[in-house]
Amino acid sequence: MNAKLAGLFLLVWCLGIGAAAPVRMTPIKIADGVYMLEHSQGSGNSTVVITNEGVVVFDFHMDNADQTLAFIRKTTDKKVRYLITSHSAGDHASGAWHFREDAPVWIATKNQVHDLQMQERQEFLERKNSNEPRYAAYQKGEPLTPTIGIDGAMTLYFGGLTFQITPEGRGHSTGDLTVYIPQKRVFLMGDLLNTEIHPGQGESAKVFFSTSKDGFRFSTTSWPDICRSKPTFPVMARRTSAVAPKIWKSKSATSWSCATKWPR
Repeated sequence: MNAKLAGLFLLVWCLGIGAAAPVRMTPIKIADGVYMLEHSQGSGNSTVVITNEGVVVFDFHMDNADQTLAFIRKTTDKKVRYLITSHSAGDHASGAWHFREDAPVWIATKNQVHDLQMQERQEFLERKNSNEPRYAAYQKGEPLTPTIGIDGAMTLYFGGLTFQITPEGRGHSTGDLTVYIPQKRVFLMGDLLNTEIHPGQGESAKVFFSTSKDGFRFSTTSWPDICRSKPTFPVMARRTSAVAPKIWKSKSATSWSCATKWPR
């Protein structure tokens, strides 16, 4: 009996200090040259856009961006030229250090720049100095800050593609942005496809995000709203940590919580 109790205590202790299964990033092809790297534990996805001029990476977590970089190196000989972050939370914007050798330009909103120099930097350093196993990746890196901070819409023409970068204001955080790539019919929106507000970051409520893209009004207050919107191009269809979730390419797309058919 004592041995069983000791074993149970050890298990609880291990869970308490953050023991967990290794993170695995699984590539999912969204369109030609566009891949989502899906986090096995549901937080910290990344999107990779490969062009003939180089690579654009949307969102990157310190814990797993090394796997994103490994996928890029395996898939193309092009360097990472641009980094873009949907918002400043650590699971979306802490992993720029992994791409340092390519010296990419990092684009973010001005509010993200502020947060990444303040509370997000403090959190990174706290994790870097921690002895918890789950923060081991932070011990090898350093917190970096964006190259460009925008407070208005920006269009990036790169590799034959158009990246329409739009600061959306306060939603999931204090400085969310979205990216639309019309040639690929891909819309990247980070955690705006969620109903969570980060404590101390987001200050909006009820309606978290609304924007007009390609002829329809898209509101992510909830999945029923998405169903009613009947979008005219494929929409990302994972809610949790929706960095750039799988885009439904079929003519009648359904998601795990929406059975509405969306005409093309």
